[in-house]
Amino acid sequence: MTSYGGGAEKVAVHWVSWDRLKAPKDVGGAGLGSLRNLNLALLAKWWWKYKTSPQSFWARIIRGIHNHSNRPWYCFSKRNSSGVWSGIDRVKNGLWKLNMEATDILYSNDGGNTWRSEFVVDEIFNVAKLRCRLDKASHPISDGDFWWLNSAPKKVVSFIWRAKQGRIPSAKALQRRNIPVSSIICDWCRNNEETVNHILTSCSLARDTINMVFNWCGLPTKQFTEVNEVLAFARNWGHCPKKKELLSCVVYGTLWSLWKDRNDRIFRGVISEKAKIVDIIKATVFTWRKYRKNRGTGDDWFKWWFSPLCCS
Repeated sequence: MTSYGGGAEKVAVHWVSWDRLKAPKDVGGAGLGSLRNLNLALLAKWWWKYKTSPQSFWARIIRGIHNHSNRPWYCFSKRNSSGVWSGIDRVKNGLWKLNMEATDILYSNDGGNTWRSEFVVDEIFNVAKLRCRLDKASHPISDGDFWWLNSAPKKVVSFIWRAKQGRIPSAKALQRRNIPVSSIICDWCRNNEETVNHILTSCSLARDTINMVFNWCGLPTKQFTEVNEVLAFARNWGHCPKKKELLSCVVYGTLWSLWKDRNDRIFRGVISEKAKIVDIIKATVFTWRKYRKNRGTGDDWFKWWFSPLCCS
């Protein structure tokens, strides 16, 4: 998903940083999450168990060792102590690095008689919810939201996510990484450098293909110069959420098909007409929706072919 080339004796080129892969989806990341934040959340759960189960045998031992009996707010260890609880105590240092305090996780409004936490759901401490908060605190600056569509294959959605960031192996991108290429000029129009945005939006092939797809969808033609522009247009078009999702799926299929056509042209010498590319887009997106969302049955094929946005 994020590397190019490589093999038994070669080092692959990584196109997306690990920080971006860990970042939550709603700030533009892939949403894999941080293992460090997961560990913090798991350890912080013991704070909750300690305060809400004060009469348990292990909690009384902790209170005795670390002298918490007369300090209901306290749940930390002695400074010079060691052991498991001292490791749990160090969670506060991890929170501090994320501009969070222990009271952001656990607090009491009545002097320590009852303890509350926004991460408790149905009287169970929700580790996943806290981890999500920690991940967001680790990535406070958003790179822009991205729609991880369920109606398209994951490899396609991952490709679109990378293309949005300019992280796919165009000739220009390969040259910047000191990978030898025969030419950085677009092999279709032979007028401009082959960048991500050129391949997928501004090349004459991409521009005409997108316009033909828009005509098929009953939309006015538009001129796009960046992948972000066409994705934003599809996501913000109209007022019906279902039609926005459908148009976005069509756009994902269009960009994916343009990329596949580029690879077939360069590596296999196959040159396809624009009309054929559009037909491939129609069939591809129809198949995605048929098998992934139980839509587009055989009876709807002709309706899809002539009026796709009415199939939502």
